Amino acid sequence: MRWDMFKVIVERPRVKGKEHPRGRDSERVRQDPEHAPLRESTARGRQANGKYLNENLAPLRRFVLGQVGRPWDKVHAEICEHLRLGSAIQRHVLEHLDDFVVREVEVVDGCPVHRRHGRPVVASLWRHMTWVCPHSGILRRSPPRERSVAAAVRDRVELADGDQLQRLDGVWYHLSLMPLSTLQGERKYDAVLHLPLDGSDYWAVRQKLKAQYGRDGVYAEKKIQLGKRALARLLPEGMR
Repeated sequence: MRWDMFKVIVERPRVKGKEHPRGRDSERVRQDPEHAPLRESTARGRQANGKYLNENLAPLRRFVLGQVGRPWDKVHAEICEHLRLGSAIQRHVLEHLDDFVVREVEVVDGCPVHRRHGRPVVASLWRHMTWVCPHSGILRRSPPRERSVAAAVRDRVELADGDQLQRLDGVWYHLSLMPLSTLQGERKYDAVLHLPLDGSDYWAVRQKLKAQYGRDGVYAEKKIQLGKRALARLLPEGMR
């Protein structure tokens, strides 16, 4: 982590009055003093020089995301190495870490859950992008927030044996679904999404699988295109 991260986050360069004139109010005073405003703000933004809080959190967000896969204790120690906790401005960096890192986590059925309120850990654009594994202490990428899958449901038919029929690019396939728990160290790919099932971004892949198949913990081992006879036998008439 760069040593001046606290400056990048909470301070802007000095602003000079010549570069940022006061605008229409000053012009009105110069042309006709009688039409000058009766009151004028005393905020620091109107002063000729000064610094003010910037809240530019993008550098800190990029740094945290770049540490995924490392032990959180080492990442946190590296951040604190360049900060003086006696400085309110520098302490501000640590306060914003909670925006990006969820530390109080339990793993329930293979998914990270907030320990306090019991809701699943999901990443929005600027919050809870990562979480700390309670078992290994490793910083992990948070699963993305689920999107609506209403359109996909119309092209999906559940079979009695747990398999599915799905229409992909206008063609119906029979998908053989298997539990993720049966992988046992084998390197496999999902037959529909073509995603590796043992990659470093495991939680994001798991959320994509859940959106594709409508339930958690399964993947498509293989897919077979359906012929006319199979379509007539398996599909409801209104979906053919």
